[in-house]
This record gives sequence, C-alpha cells and structure tokens, in this order.
Amino acid sequence: MISKICIFFKNLFLMFILTNKAENITKYQNIDTTSTSSNSSLEQTLVTKTFNVYSSKSNTSSNNSKKTIKFGALLPFNTNHDQYNYASALRVAANLINKNQNILANYNIQVEALETAGITGFALVKLFNLLERESKVAIIGPTNTKQVMITSKLCSKRNILQISFSANDPMLGDKYQFPTLFRSNPDRMSINLAQISLFKYNGWKRTAILYDLEDQVIFQTSQELYQLMITNSINVTFESFASSHLSISYNIIREKIKLFKDQIIIFQPMACGAPSQILLIFTYHYLHYVDRFNLKNLGFHEKDYGLKADWHFFCTVRRKSACRNRWVHFIVNIQELFAEIDYSTADEIWQLVKEQVNSLYRVPPKSIVYNELSMYAYDGLWALAILLDTAEKELDNFSIDLLLERNASIVMKLAYLMEKIKFQGVSGQYSYLGNNSRDRFGDILYIQFSPN
Repeated sequence: MISKICIFFKNLFLMFILTNKAENITKYQNIDTTSTSSNSSLEQTLVTKTFNVYSSKSNTSSNNSKKTIKFGALLPFNTNHDQYNYASALRVAANLINKNQNILANYNIQVEALETAGITGFALVKLFNLLERESKVAIIGPTNTKQVMITSKLCSKRNILQISFSANDPMLGDKYQFPTLFRSNPDRMSINLAQISLFKYNGWKRTAILYDLEDQVIFQTSQELYQLMITNSINVTFESFASSHLSISYNIIREKIKLFKDQIIIFQPMACGAPSQILLIFTYHYLHYVDRFNLKNLGFHEKDYGLKADWHFFCTVRRKSACRNRWVHFIVNIQELFAEIDYSTADEIWQLVKEQVNSLYRVPPKSIVYNELSMYAYDGLWALAILLDTAEKELDNFSIDLLLERNASIVMKLAYLMEKIKFQGVSGQYSYLGNNSRDRFGDILYIQFSPN
C-alpha cells in the first residue's frame, strides 16, 4: 500500500484523472465578462456560487474506523513563486481522494505543510518538527536540491519515503545514497542530453537560450545546457530575462535576435509561464523583425525529441497536460502565418491557429486533465481551448478537469475562452475549493466538463 501511495504522489498533478466525479458541485454558468469588469466583482460572483468547503480535519476524522496516512510537505513559502498554491493543491487532492471510496477505501490522507524559508538548516529543523510530533508515511519536498540532500539522509535512516517534485540534480538519482528518495521530474542532465540529441538530429547549428533570472532551477539547467552546446559545436547566444520585467527584457532580447542572419532557434528549457509570455510577444506582435529568417521556438519535455524538422513552433504545457497518460502537444506551423498575423484581429488569429491544429489532430483525445497552479495559466488555457475547439464536433465520452488557483484575471480569461469554444453537446460545472477569505492559502477553482 505504501508503494502505491508513493507512486501516486510522484504524479501528484495527474491525480484528478482518478477523481473526475467531485461531489457537491454547483451547476456551471457562463460568466459574463462584461458584468465582471473588476476583480472584486468577479470574485463576488464566484463566492455566491461556492459549495461546501473541504476541510482536511473534518474529512480525516469523519470515519474513525479508517486508518490515517500522513504526509508532511516542506515548502519555501517566502519565495517569489507562490508555494501556497502547491500546499493547497496537496490538501485539495487529499480531500478528493478521501471522498472517493474507489481509491483508498480504508484510508484517509492527511497533509501538513511547513515552511523551509529557503534555508537548508531551517528545512532540516522543520523536518524534525514534522517527525517528532507524529509519524509520517512520506515527506513531500523540499523543492531545493541542497535541502533535499540533507533531509533525505534523515528520511532514509527513518525509512520514510520522500518525494521531490522540483529538485533536479543528477546526484539525487543515486539510490545507494538516497534509497528512500523519489522524484516526479527528470534530472536536468537527462533533459539536456535529450535536447542536444534533438539539435543533432535536425542539424541545427545556431540557437539562443532564454532563461529566467528569477528561477534558479531554470538557471542551473540553462547553464549546463549552454556548456553542452558549446562542446557539441552549436553556436549559442545565452540571454536572460526577468519574468517580473517582461517588457524591458523583451527589448534586450529583440535587439539580439535582429543581429542573426540565418536560422534562429529561440529555446526555453523547461518551458513555463513567463517564457511563454515572451513567446506570445514574438509571435503576435514583432514577427516583422524576423520574417526573413527561419524562426523556431522549442519548449519540450525530455521525450519530445522525435520532431519533424519543418515544425517551426512547438509548445508543451509544462504542468502536466495529459491524455490517458500521454503528453498532449500543441503544435502550430508559424511560418505559414507570417504574412497574415501582422494585419489580423484576435478573432482572425484564433481561426488561423485553429486551422493549423485541425490539420494535425484528426482524432481528438477523449480525456484531458489540465492542472495549472501558476500565475501564467493564460498561455496554457489558450492551447487547451484550441484543442477543445478542434474536438467539439467529435465528442464521445469526453471529460475535462481544470484546476486553477483563485485568480480573478485568469477566471475572466477562462470565461472568454469558454465563450469562444461554444461547447456543443457538453455541459460544465465549476467548484470553488477553499475558504472565502483573502488569505494566501490557495483557494482553488475546480472546473469539470462532461457530455450532456
């Protein structure tokens, strides 16, 4: 049973595949974006449709005959990336599992999250605090590689499973040193080697790597990739940007790109929200600077190097967009759109992109689970919406689950996408998971679509 729990939490953000039927969900209604012009009014609209709030304590104590499986989570709540969303996702997932008797009928899952403050020694102290109060079956986190290395020593001595969803140092794969440590993401060296294989396969010799200064994981991965590319005779320009200053960063990157005279590959390792925003700027607003060149943008996972050389745009939603345990890819041939986009409205761009996706997805997927817990959900929602628009006339046993943080701007954009898609033959429901206050403990919007 413990091994099953371990595997389950290694794929934490895919767990909603198993919980498509949430209870006490109010009927979905179209959100009128014109009547929700401000964040506060939209939030008020959501609050009026709130259903019963899930509570870890109430769920885990409602049936005393069940055994309790306890997980501790160590997260740096003080960092720029809002870790409260991850803690809330853990709690929501635990509650949904507890309510579904088909998953762990005789057990309740209980999650306790403590802050590491981004300090290795403090993370170790918090781990001691977790273990001395009550025994835990597993520890989730920390997110930092150094913190994982230290805390995993103690976990291995106590024979406690440890799951890290972001530490990517290759050293952590040594099972002799870290026998009870498991990771839900590949190490950065395997990712970089796969990316080098892709470049060699396609004969690409010139590239620019963009990395986010505010994300240390991305920075380390990008640095190692840069060295590998030099070793493999790939001409590479190494440029940084700050996700909190996208417009300033873009101007710097744009000037660099204008210096290229032949094939350009704009490459973002472990593509995430902020680079995707830069990608949108490149694609829809400044293509006239690069329309003489062969512009490529790549953001992919380690297994995605079987690409055709003539695909000029490849975008993968980083945070687990899955179809029956397969990665769903959203692919658009940008080169054919060069002439049209500069003079097109948003609706016309939508149609152009949709036509490209239509040509690639003859048979749409039947089930999608999309979990996005970042401030940059907009880009992923666009890609998801395009795929749904492609599939709308061929829906058969089609179900979708969306897990979003409570963010009024994201909800408004999602409502716009729902209006665009028109969902023929599909009904929707949404739930408001969490409390109604303005604290930072990650209220989450959970949306489910299914056939009528």
